[in-house]
Amino acid sequence: MARSVSKSRFLVILVFSLLLIGCRDKSDQAASDEAAETATSLSKIRSDLTKAKRQLADLKEELDAVKDIRDELDKQVVKISVERDNALKAALTAEQKINDLTDQLNELPENITALEKELNEQNTLIESQQITITEQQAIIIEQQKVIAEQEETIAAMDKIIQEQMAVEEQPQEVEQEEIPEPEVEEQE
Repeated sequence: MARSVSKSRFLVILVFSLLLIGCRDKSDQAASDEAAETATSLSKIRSDLTKAKRQLADLKEELDAVKDIRDELDKQVVKISVERDNALKAALTAEQKINDLTDQLNELPENITALEKELNEQNTLIESQQITITEQQAIIIEQQKVIAEQEETIAAMDKIIQEQMAVEEQPQEVEQEEIPEPEVEEQE
């Protein structure tokens, strides 16, 4: 900002110097016109730089929002994974219980009817757990797709930010090359 102010002062001093010297000949007038064009060009470059900085800030805000969404989705995936693991454990437990009940059924023929009823209930529970597992796996797949899309969006935004940074650096180099140092004329 201080550099911008000093450049502005330099341009103002240059323009006033040219005006004070006067338009002795056409070359002085051309230099004055060129200084005015340079000042106009510098103002446009500053305006473009300000716009680019605003766009960069907006993109950074969007990137932060996307990262927050990604983090939230990661938390949901972990939660769903835990639920899936619990459902799988419950299904394995139910399956083990069915195996135990089958052994008891073979040992106790008189309780066959009661045990078959319990077996049917356990099978229903297993089917319910398998449905839950299938649903959880489908949700995990969807969440993974969303995460992949979010990561692609983040990568695209990172690329845009890098491009904006490259564009932001280029005008600074141009500004330094376009503005020559004033030559001090000694007055006698």
